[in-house]
Formats: sequence, C-alpha cells, structure tokens
Amino acid sequence: MLTDVRPPEWRLRVGDWRVRFRKHLDEQILEILHVRHRSQAYDR
Repeated sequence: MLTDVRPPEWRLRVGDWRVRFRKHLDEQILEILHVRHRSQAYDR
C-alpha cells in the first residue's frame, strides 16, 4: 500500500511496468488507476 495517499492505493510491479490500483473489497473490485512503464512511473 502506498503511504500518504487517500483513498489508499496499491502498486504492483510487473516486469518493467508499474500498475497503481485501488481495492474495493466490499464489492470485490480492483480499480486500475495507471499502467506505466517504469521509466515514467516515478516522474512527478
């Protein structure tokens, strides 16, 4: 889980790709927020 982010978000590493998502467990839903190559994922 990412800290200091509201509502809580999670990050998943898949090879050179980074996926940011939210979990809605009460509805069993994953909401995909971003899918980015790692070279762009950490740009602010």
